[in-house]
Amino acid sequence: MTHIELLGRTQIFTNEGSGDMGSLTVGQTLGSPPGTLDTNESARWPKKDEMFIPLFIRVHFVDGSGTADMDINIDSGDGPRFDMSLHTVKAVGTGNDVNWYLEGNDLHGWMLGMGDRLVLTWTNPDSGTMLWGATAGLLIMDPNNA
Repeated sequence: MTHIELLGRTQIFTNEGSGDMGSLTVGQTLGSPPGTLDTNESARWPKKDEMFIPLFIRVHFVDGSGTADMDINIDSGDGPRFDMSLHTVKAVGTGNDVNWYLEGNDLHGWMLGMGDRLVLTWTNPDSGTMLWGATAGLLIMDPNNA
């Protein structure tokens, strides 16, 4: 087993909804109540003033039917030319949850900058009926030790 010294603190963020995920035109500010967005809800976690590493993402679906691919993306604080896709989870929906975690020993190679946002993009195949709850674990980095 490899020992990894993590220079930061892990924070857990949640969001929920009944529509699509990933809209960049609406947003959930950290700490605001879930379910306050329109049906084009956003599962994204902004960190305006901290660097972070995405450690895991879990999404559970209830009710409704159908599946769609989910993209795990970075919306870069440096602009659209630096946006990137981290991973695609195929065919998720009710009965097919997401349980993604960052593999490997070089977590610092996945460090994201100040102003970057972790974004889940998924089109709900049964919008308004299928409900989802997303949880993301982010390692918030101490910039003095990054």
